Amino acid sequence: MATASASSAEQLPREQAWVIQKPSVGHYTPDCLRLEERPQRPLEEGEIRVGTVYLSLDPSYLTQLRLGDAAYVVPLDVGDVMKGVVLGVVEETRAPDFAPGDVVSALADWSTHPVLTTGAGGPIPPTRIERQPGVPLSAHLTVFSHIGLVAMIGMGEIAKPEAGETVLVSAAAGAVGTIAAQIAQAYGCRVIGIAGGEEKCRFLLDDLGLDGAIDYRSESVDEALG
Repeated sequence: MATASASSAEQLPREQAWVIQKPSVGHYTPDCLRLEERPQRPLEEGEIRVGTVYLSLDPSYLTQLRLGDAAYVVPLDVGDVMKGVVLGVVEETRAPDFAPGDVVSALADWSTHPVLTTGAGGPIPPTRIERQPGVPLSAHLTVFSHIGLVAMIGMGEIAKPEAGETVLVSAAAGAVGTIAAQIAQAYGCRVIGIAGGEEKCRFLLDDLGLDGAIDYRSESVDEALG
């Protein structure tokens, strides 16, 4: 005979979440995570429930999956829901500063409907995203996110290149590097990118249109730079 609590749980809306099965050892394998269905929990005061639109799949999450002290964002262990940057729409709220329909970005569970703590109660509180005409929502995980901010500060505020100068960008095929290289191009610079592997170097030349690319796996960077 089912108990009242079990019956109540069955009546709650469901969500899917990626649960950690085992730590990574420097590379990802599909059995590191499992997709699990479970009931959504009721919201507490100051919380919002978000319908996930995008998950940011960053290479740095391999470090997060090492678990324990190696999980540099938040501590994680086997059985926990994987966490990362999520972009979604508020579906339910018990927080006065957020309304249904708001678009937010946050460090959250890899879930179809993560619950976020607003204010100072969570590790990284959710940020409301102001939609701009003609700008895809996904841009708020790239050029308009912390990734784009790092590239802009590094290139525009620290390096401050001038037109006609040559700029060398390491990890140029990565998330920050691709944006930094394009910022340097916008300044009118000659841009050389460093990346690992022929495919990434072809991307730098053919897709980004950089002036040169150095494959550190097959050639000496010092010799290539002369």
